[in-house]
Amino acid sequence: MSKKPDAWIVAEESHWKLWKYKDIISKEVEDDHLRLRRELGNFQEKFRQQERLYKAVKAELATQRAAKSALQKVLDSATEQLEQSNKRTKMITDLTRDLYHRNKSAKQRIKRLRESLGARGDESGALKIPSHTEMQAR
Repeated sequence: MSKKPDAWIVAEESHWKLWKYKDIISKEVEDDHLRLRRELGNFQEKFRQQERLYKAVKAELATQRAAKSALQKVLDSATEQLEQSNKRTKMITDLTRDLYHRNKSAKQRIKRLRESLGARGDESGALKIPSHTEMQAR
């Protein structure tokens, strides 16, 4: 790690350079040097601004990624719930279909049973199954 030079040493060195290179260092050279230092300052300021912009964009990107991750989790959860709902709907549909067929089969058995037992119709047209005592009386 380098140590910064003391101000006195820097001033002496600058004066020595002015004395040694007095023929070379002119007003134009000093103006050019000042212009270059200003350009360097401008570049440094642009760099700092770009660095701030980069950090802001990077933070926004992280926020967007977090939001995307949260949305993906919600989408996965909704998809899972939809699949479970579809399974339940299919199960209920199958049960309903099975009950319908059982009911239809039971009605057919009752009809055959009434016919085999000699069921009679009443005034309303509905079939009446003979009671146990009526069956024994026959």
